[in-house]
Amino acid sequence: MSWHAIDRGQVDTQVEWSEIRERVIATVRAKAMRQVRSRRAVSYPIFEPVLTGSEIAEVEAQYGVGLPEDYRTFLAEVGAGGPGPDIELTSLCRVDGKWAWVWDDVPVRPDVSGPFVETEDWPDKQIATLRAAGHEPTRRDEDEDYLHDYVTAFGPQGEHIWFTERERGAVQISDNGCGMTD
Repeated sequence: MSWHAIDRGQVDTQVEWSEIRERVIATVRAKAMRQVRSRRAVSYPIFEPVLTGSEIAEVEAQYGVGLPEDYRTFLAEVGAGGPGPDIELTSLCRVDGKWAWVWDDVPVRPDVSGPFVETEDWPDKQIATLRAAGHEPTRRDEDEDYLHDYVTAFGPQGEHIWFTERERGAVQISDNGCGMTD
């Protein structure tokens, strides 16, 4: 089985699943050993156990969606979280009897009830939400769209509402640092 890394619709590289878990662990250990030799702090992320087909089916049933085949294969053959491309992958595990992606020890149960909203018309959707709340948007921030307007319109909950809307339809599986996720 293989996986195609896709970036904006283009296939960049092909990775074979066989032995990927062991290769990543070896790479992470080698990096940690370099940190030990340079007397820097050592971080040792490890892979979560793989999930069974029935566990993956439970996740899909709980959320009412089918996970992409590549991600299903990763969960079944590599692990349900661990070392990632930059910092780490979120861990998919049971928390209080329900499946959640665990991020910095905080269980996250994403809202996958609708399509991913951060598309070309995302700013228009934000404007509609703000106007429905009786607030006329003032300016669009290049990086955060209308986050500041959400805080003005909705008070202290504005940031939470903004992030909830922005993340609807998506599962964040990798922390890349500085607030960037995949």
